[in-house]
Amino acid sequence: MTEMVRTSAGDPVGLHSCDARRFQLPFRRQVILPVLAFVTVSCSAAGANDWEDLYMAHFAGVTDIPGLKARGINVVLQNVTHDPANWRALYDAAVKQKIRLIPILWGVDQAAWQWDAKQREWELDIGKYPDGVGPKFLQFLRSDARYLAATFALYSFHEPHNPETSEGMVDAERLRKFWRQIHEELFPGNRLKIYGESVAWHRDCRNGCVDYDALSLYPFATVKGESRYRPLHWAGGKGIGGMQIWPGPPTADRERAIENGRSVIDRFHQSISTAPAAPDGSRTKIIVLIQTYAIDGRADLWNRMPTAQEMVDWGGRVAGERKRKLAGMSWYCYRKAAALYSRCLADERRDETGRDRLEAVEEVGRLLLGNTAPAASAGPEP
Repeated sequence: MTEMVRTSAGDPVGLHSCDARRFQLPFRRQVILPVLAFVTVSCSAAGANDWEDLYMAHFAGVTDIPGLKARGINVVLQNVTHDPANWRALYDAAVKQKIRLIPILWGVDQAAWQWDAKQREWELDIGKYPDGVGPKFLQFLRSDARYLAATFALYSFHEPHNPETSEGMVDAERLRKFWRQIHEELFPGNRLKIYGESVAWHRDCRNGCVDYDALSLYPFATVKGESRYRPLHWAGGKGIGGMQIWPGPPTADRERAIENGRSVIDRFHQSISTAPAAPDGSRTKIIVLIQTYAIDGRADLWNRMPTAQEMVDWGGRVAGERKRKLAGMSWYCYRKAAALYSRCLADERRDETGRDRLEAVEEVGRLLLGNTAPAASAGPEP
């Protein structure tokens, strides 16, 4: 079940009651817990430069937008309620600050989009489904060119292949149908892109189910009082959708962890690049999510915030060194997106050395959006 609460910024956030404790699949049973999520946007042929100058923060509200914009953030992902007044408040703030949005219209254990089993289509067209909140939200975007222009992408589905979300599972056929309805019927000409989470890892959804998918890198942990990293391991050809992903043993080797982050990006980009393209010839693009949250009480996973220097290292030496294979990167998360999160970037500005993490956000923005080189070279890219 999912319920709506409000953050300290006064904005709605969806809470999930479940918690993934085993990681054999790239699922995060919370809106905020991606073990490995992919943010993907349609991209061109393999070898092309996918970078779109996307610099994002997850779960930031109306009052947060001006400060984040000043730090270089140009896209915010945020939940919206089913109240049009809430939509207008968020979009008016985005338009004023010249920042773009990925809105999440949340339902119960999944986004609020409804499937019409008889018609074999999603209830998206306001002419056919005048009472649905989904069609009303899409009409809201269509009715004001400023709001549509301020939408970087539409949030589609959260972990649709996850068997633990029995009410929220969405098969590849229906995911492809959602993509076609948005792109071919309702917003032709690529007027509205689609973002999803943990979608494109599935063998049948690498392209043509979403335009952007999230790749989550959450390596920061404390083990027996010592700062450690949890590199990701994956095995192709196994499990649901042909892939298994799980955190490896803790390591104190920062260079090894940084290289692991780059290799994960390389592997998933290769998976997308070698799969058949979407109907319009596009391919999914990746948005990498870097951990800026902690869950206290866990023994050895996701239980510490990164230091400001680690943020710079992962932003510059992981995302920065793989810019050509990414559409952009996001800090996950700015405000807590679920009740089990203990700490987040907005509440933990200073690390244990006293350094300001928001200054690190600004520094990484200069690295990614400007011409500043990362502090250390990663060597040749495969």
